[in-house]
Amino acid sequence: MKHHVERYASNRLGSEFRIIPETYALPEELESCVAAVTISKALPWIVKPNKLSRGRGIYLVNHPDMIPKGDDIQVVVSRYISNPLLLDGFKFDLRLYVLVTSFQP
Repeated sequence: MKHHVERYASNRLGSEFRIIPETYALPEELESCVAAVTISKALPWIVKPNKLSRGRGIYLVNHPDMIPKGDDIQVVVSRYISNPLLLDGFKFDLRLYVLVTSFQP
């Protein structure tokens, strides 16, 4: 999803469309991720496994040595948002479901 949103934003909306924090898909972007975590000087990053749900396997890192490495490890590492938008004091996500009834105009 990260790649699709970035591509859409850069092609159509420019830099004003920033809904995803700085994010890296590992193992493909490991070098860039390690560099970013190193530069951030102890700010927290969140590591999320690709194939788990309900918060399982999620943890915070603040040092490049804490980032999982290896070709078989598929995770997403994002800059942690310390003050997220809340709804009645709770984090939330928006999901949109669309029913397409016809492809003929």
